[in-house]
Amino acid sequence: MKRGRKSSNNTFTENGKKIWKCGKYKRLSKEDGHDVSYSIENQDAILDYYLANHPEIQVVDNYQDDGRTGTDSDREDFQRLLADIYAKKINCVIVKDLSRLSRNDYECGHYLEYVFVSLDVRFISVELPALDSYLRPEEISSIATKMQSYMNDQHCYQTSIKIRSVLDMKRSMGQFIGAFAPYGYLKDPEDYHKLGINPETAPHHAGHFSVVCVRGYEQKCDCPEIDCVRDSKPDSLQAANGDELP
Repeated sequence: MKRGRKSSNNTFTENGKKIWKCGKYKRLSKEDGHDVSYSIENQDAILDYYLANHPEIQVVDNYQDDGRTGTDSDREDFQRLLADIYAKKINCVIVKDLSRLSRNDYECGHYLEYVFVSLDVRFISVELPALDSYLRPEEISSIATKMQSYMNDQHCYQTSIKIRSVLDMKRSMGQFIGAFAPYGYLKDPEDYHKLGINPETAPHHAGHFSVVCVRGYEQKCDCPEIDCVRDSKPDSLQAANGDELP
């Protein structure tokens, strides 16, 4: 069923003409890969070019989430954008394309067809697909828009599957894929997928195994040999070697 626009008095007028108080929203995350067209600078340039030809749209504030995924709405500046909408500071949102708003199909539809409509907010997507909920409201709930939202959602899903597949392959080949070497080991400086013995911490590791597993002591017992091992804490040794802690 086609949705109509619902008035919420979230409007501004000047000399009898409707004025759009706009928030420019930009987002970039790892899921976008190395596509330079998604850079914050390029998004900004595309939005500015569009707005230069639409003087009735006045930019009130800029919102950007750099390094944040679009699979959920837990983004600092996106939440600030929503807060300004509810506070009636802005009544227009513009993005480069639909995936900048969200890569979650359900949430994207929720904002497009419910939140923005109920609050009388004009939503503009410059491309993929080109949308304007004020000039062409019927396009918001069109099949093309729904398909693009679904494809944006699937992009993240497929990317996740590909990454897991690569990691599983490396594990099956015996390659180390962790960020930090386990206690008692070092990453091979020539190949970070290989581990070598750490001569400084390996004796502690072996001593702990001998005391606890071979000789049968409990970990919480008053054993001086275990206390000696505990004195060499992994995080302290790691920091001393200049490694950043997770």
